[in-house]
Amino acid sequence: MLSRAPKSTTHLEFSAAKALAAAKLGPESMAFRHSLKVAWVARRLAMELEKVGAEISPDDTATQAVLHDIGRGDRHGDLHGWEGYQLLREMGYEKQGRACLTHWLKGHTLEQALVESYAEHRPTIEQIYREFGHPEMALADKIVALADSIVAHDKAVTIEERYREARERYGDSPWLRTNEVTTREYLEEIEELLGGSVYELIGIGEGH
Repeated sequence: MLSRAPKSTTHLEFSAAKALAAAKLGPESMAFRHSLKVAWVARRLAMELEKVGAEISPDDTATQAVLHDIGRGDRHGDLHGWEGYQLLREMGYEKQGRACLTHWLKGHTLEQALVESYAEHRPTIEQIYREFGHPEMALADKIVALADSIVAHDKAVTIEERYREARERYGDSPWLRTNEVTTREYLEEIEELLGGSVYELIGIGEGH
């Protein structure tokens, strides 16, 4: 995803990104609190991966993470990833808006996305893939997607707990089931790079 050069490479510090997310989502909103926790998890994972030699910037990863749900606002739309990306692109922060799209699409091919999405969203899905091509997930994309998938509201939880909560809130769907499978693949890949447990690192599970 976003294999072409972004229209803007404007740098955005984490503190400024955090303030922007607070302004758009509401500083007391659960969406903002969720984004802060996802950013914390993403930064922690990126820091540990950097220690073992991965080419990753913890600050840039945390910046993308704190902005990943900025398209939700009051509407909490099904297309929030696209809406957030467009918002940041218009502001000149296309590079930092990457995770808005990638955490939402989670590597779906166009064929998967069209089959698993609602009929009314398919024209937008086709537009996204026409513009950006197949969603190739970089390591930072996978970190943010995984972090989002182990934070329910503002608490770090297991993948099982996170998707159980999501099904209770949105109902079961092929899109959600595919995302859960993909999330487990990202977990395995990142744990292989780390040489250890993500859950233990973040403090998920018994004894934490």
